[in-house]
Order: sequence, then C-alpha cells, then structure tokens
Amino acid sequence: MDPSRYRPDIDGLRAIAVLGVVLYHAGSDTFSGGFVGVDVFFVISGFLITRLINDGIQRGSFSFSHFYVRRARRLFPALFFTLSLTLIFASFIFLPQHLERFGGALLHSILSVSNFYFWSESGYFDTGAHLKPLLHTWSLSVEEQFYLFWPSIFYLLVTSTKKNIAPVFIFITGIISFYLSVVWVKNDPTAAFYLAPFRVFEFAIGAIMVWLVDCPPKRKYFLEPIFLIGMALILYPIFTYTPETPFPGKNALIPCIGTALLIYSGTAKYGGRLLNNRLAVGIGLISYSLYLIHWPVIVFYKYYFVRPRLGPLSASAIIVISIIGATLMYFFVEKPFRSATPQPGRFSAPAFGLTCALCSLLLVLPAAHIWAENGWEWRFPADVIQVVGSPKEKRDASWAIVNMDNSVALQDFHKKSSKKILVVGDSHSKDIFNALYLNRQSIPQVEVRRMPLNDSCLYIFSDEQPPDSYSGKEIELCNQQAHDFLNSTLLRDSDAILLSSRWKNAYLPWIPDFIRHIREINTGKIVIFGRTAEFKNIPDLIIRNGLSNDIEQLVATTRDRKIDSVNLRLKEMAQELKVEYIDKVSLMCSKDRSRCDVLDKEGNLIYYDYGHWTLEGAKYFGQKMIRSVSLSNLIRQDKLKKTNRRYSQ
Repeated sequence: MDPSRYRPDIDGLRAIAVLGVVLYHAGSDTFSGGFVGVDVFFVISGFLITRLINDGIQRGSFSFSHFYVRRARRLFPALFFTLSLTLIFASFIFLPQHLERFGGALLHSILSVSNFYFWSESGYFDTGAHLKPLLHTWSLSVEEQFYLFWPSIFYLLVTSTKKNIAPVFIFITGIISFYLSVVWVKNDPTAAFYLAPFRVFEFAIGAIMVWLVDCPPKRKYFLEPIFLIGMALILYPIFTYTPETPFPGKNALIPCIGTALLIYSGTAKYGGRLLNNRLAVGIGLISYSLYLIHWPVIVFYKYYFVRPRLGPLSASAIIVISIIGATLMYFFVEKPFRSATPQPGRFSAPAFGLTCALCSLLLVLPAAHIWAENGWEWRFPADVIQVVGSPKEKRDASWAIVNMDNSVALQDFHKKSSKKILVVGDSHSKDIFNALYLNRQSIPQVEVRRMPLNDSCLYIFSDEQPPDSYSGKEIELCNQQAHDFLNSTLLRDSDAILLSSRWKNAYLPWIPDFIRHIREINTGKIVIFGRTAEFKNIPDLIIRNGLSNDIEQLVATTRDRKIDSVNLRLKEMAQELKVEYIDKVSLMCSKDRSRCDVLDKEGNLIYYDYGHWTLEGAKYFGQKMIRSVSLSNLIRQDKLKKTNRRYSQ
C-alpha cells in the first residue's frame, strides 16, 4: 500500500472491532454485543479493498495477479499457522465425535467455505459453539468470497464508459442485500448470519466511503461531531445487543453506519486521537492474528477443564495469552510474508504460491481423514469406543420411530378396548413415547401416540404475542404445531395426555392456559413429566474416564442441580392445576441422587448426550416407568369418561 495512503485511525478502528469480539467470546456480560466487531471488519474491508483496486486502476497499474498475491500474503500465513496449531491440539484433547466435526470444519476452512459448513450445522450462538474451535473462520470465508468476486466486478464497473456507474451499482447492490438480510433474518436467521449475500451490504457501505472520504467538509471541526456519532453507533450495539438480538438485518445497520462515519472522520484532530494513538494502532496491527488465535484458546480451555463459562480470572488470563500469542504471530508469521515485492530471504510470488498449495495439502489430508474415519477412534480404548459407539447414530435411531413415513406415533387410535395415551412435547416427549412404545408387549392394553409441541410455543395458548427474539421461522413452526395439536383427533380421542419437555422457567407461566385449552377438548387424565436429569455429556465422560465401577457416581456429580428448582415449580403447579406430576430424575437416579444410571443390564449406553435416551435407554426407563406407582395406576385404571369438543380457533 502507498505509505501516503496509510491511515493509522483505521488500525485503531480494527482495535475496537477485535476487542469487542474477544471480550464477547470471553463471556463478558458488559460486551454482550461484541460480536458486531465482525461487521466493523466487513465495512473496513469493503473500504480498503475497493480503494486499493480503484487506486490501482486510476494509476493504470492494477493487476489481478498482484492483487491476489497481496491478499494471500496478508491472510494465509497466519491462517495456516493457526489451523495447524489447532489441528495438533484438537488431535490430543478432542473426543472422537468432536474431532470428527472438527475435521469437517478444518476442511471447509481451508477451502474458504466454512460459513456454509457452520450454517448447515447450527447457529453461531448455540450451546455447541464451545465445541467448535474454528467457528470464527466463517467470517474469513465470507471475506475471501468477497475477494473472489469483487475485484473483477469492480474492475468492469470502473473501466466502463459510463461515468460514476461504480458507486451507483454498489449502492443499489447494497440496498438489495440489506433488504434480503432483513427478510431472511426473520425467516432463516442462521442463513442470514452466515451467508455472504446477506452481508454484501456491509462491504458495500465501506466501498461507498471510497468516494465520500474524498469529499471532506470545508470546515475540519465538523469532523468532530461526526466522529462522536460514529463512535456512539459502534459502542451502542457492543454494550446493548445480546445473542437474542435478531441479527444481522436492520440491527447490523447501526454499527456499519457507525464504522462508515469513523472512516469518514477518523482524521479529526481531537476525536481521531482515540483511534490513532500508539496503543490502539498497536492492537489494530495484531488484530488479525488476535482474531484467529483467541477463539481456539477459549474453546480448548473450556473443553479440557469442562467449563461452560469462563470466570473473571480465567477470562483475563486467556485474553492476555491471546494478545501475547497474537503479537508473536504478527512479528514472526504475518510481517515476514507481507511484502509483495521479492526481497532477500523472502519468498517470491511463485514460491509463495507453491508453499501455500503445499500447506493446504498438508492440512486437507488429515482433515479429510479425520472427517471420514470417525474422529480417529483408535486414540481411545476399544471397549469404551464399542459401548459409546456413534452418539449421532444413536440419536438418529431414537428419532427414527417418530419420524419415519407412516410413523405409528401419528396414526389414529384404532383399538376400541385399549388405553389411549398421547405424549406431547419436544425431543424429551420423543423419549417418553419410545419408552412406552418399546415396552408395548408388557402393556398390550395400551396404545401410545405422540405429537410435537415445543414448550416455547405455549404462548399461543395464553393469547400472548411471540417474544421479540423469535424468528419468523420459529413463529411459523409454533403456529403450525399449535394448530395441528388443537385440531387433532389424537387429542380428542386420548384417555390420557402426557406432557414432557425441557421446561424452561420463562415458559412455565403459559402452562395453566395450555392445560385449560386441553380440558376444553378432552377431560381425560393429564400428566406433567418433570424435566429430565441433565449431566455433562455422558458419552464424553465415559471416553474420558473409562467404564470404571464408579461411573454412576461420577455421572451423578455432574448433574445440573439448577433443574431441581424448575421441577419444584412444575410439581407445585401440577398440584394447583389438579394434574399428576411424575419426576423423571427419580427414574434416572437413586433416591439420594448419589448415583445415576448409565448402562442398562446388558451394558448398553442409555444416553446419547446430556440426557436424551438411546433406544436401549428408552426401553430401560420404560420398564421402570411401567413399574412405577403413578404410571401403573394410569395404565390400569378404568377408561375415563370424557367429552369431546373440537376447539375452534
């Protein structure tokens, strides 16, 4: 870059962006919206890359090969170094199922499509994020996709005979992208978050600034209030947004406009000092390395020490370690490769390209092998691997009965003399259905069916508006589930309705109205199952600790005791509503909660994650349920009389 075009305030702006991201990832509640730092980076990239290309075209010196060599020198050395270190650490400490997913993420990161990979898996803010040390590479993939297409498009625009067509095209493209982002964040927020078309408007905002910065105000002091407004627009979302904030969409516009204003006014005499001081510029210079290294450090720490959250001391230590590591990476990995002009002791462009290809190959081969070979299970004892098997396959098998075509779970009741039981709820209702269905030979007089209805959807029965954090897709799912439930012949014809979900405190107040709606249609028995016992991931615990005799005690020590308060509220609510309550924790653990079941009598694993039941687990717990007093009385009591009234919405 032409030294005369270097702006230290841009590095200061990078410092704000990367510190917001790092502090957010470190678990700071104060910086709950720090993830918008990525959007600041996108705007900066749009500005710098467009300016770089435009300057080259105006001088008549622009070259596509020169451009891509510079981008490769800027990005690849630090990226390859980080990916290599992450692969080494993951190979030593990750369990097979997590290493397998890591292999897929590594392969997609090398190919610059990790945003597609993580989009296909789940969301950025989900609980599984702490198992993905390469999750943050999604933004690099978006940038690299931008670099792939933007130079050729922009070159054609600038060299066109029509004057000023480039900024007009950028503006229109940005408007279209923003509109799509607003629409998609309601209907498919994960796609809107990860995929490049819904982020183009952020790059476009930066690109437009290439022309606007050449039109400064006549009086320099006007830059000061513009600077303050821009800083406020960036800091506001950093301090006020949360993972529940719909994003990107219109909420992304605030930090992006703020970044644009700071790019415009960063040369302000007084306000600019906040960005162009030595500390801010120094952090900005190492921002790329800091972004790369901090997240794997956080993930590996949480994973190895089994910590869902970082404490203040550990978070501070990780931030310091990340800054030290990023500084070393900047001076010994980034800087030596930066110059595009061959210098003594540095790679020429062809040599650098060959080295990048070799590094990619050396990473692709183990990544593909890990992904294809079940996360290198050979690293652990064979007997443990045999018991644990594939948790994903066990999960899929547990869903097969209720999801298969013509599933018995949704068929109408047809045996006139049978007890008709309908199980309702989320994935934990699937476990209850499997428990009864797999033991149907022991209860031949019982027919069991299931209908999905998430507890997060019960607001519909209280005539409330959906929470602001719900996406359009979630609202549509809730409406469909509620409609299907209320108009189902299964609800009308059942003798008993069993409610089982991963109940959350926020949704409990909706239960009374939900039960009132049920009773308007069916006066049969209603049973609320408490929330299931939840542990640290049980397959992981077994692989880490083996199948020792104290495994039941070890599992019990990891039980989440916060759930007890939820179950206590459910029990009290059941008494007030005059419905029955069944405690699932009592089915799964001893009376004093000092031991919790892990294997069935044949030595089969009965959980595939933190608390969902495998098919073997469902059969095992189903036998215990049938023998229990509450369910035994329900199954064997005389058929209840009920009035059937179709509920009309």
